Amino acid sequence: MFSHVMVGVNNLEVSKKFYDALLGTVGIGPGIANGGTTCEDPPGWRDGAVGKLYLAYVRDPDGNKICALHRPPKA
Repeated sequence: MFSHVMVGVNNLEVSKKFYDALLGTVGIGPGIANGGTTCEDPPGWRDGAVGKLYLAYVRDPDGNKICALHRPPKA
């Protein structure tokens, strides 16, 4: 698990709007998705070799791919 990630951007204002909105969905800053696009499959549960995971993917305005992952507690 990463504690932080640094991402280079081409347009600071556009990227700030996007990341402020994206992080707002997890309680950090204001907003919902702005300026990015979804990619691959829609958010949802995936079954794989490591068990059940909830995954969501988006791309920021510079094309950087971001993955949000939730692993439920083992029963």
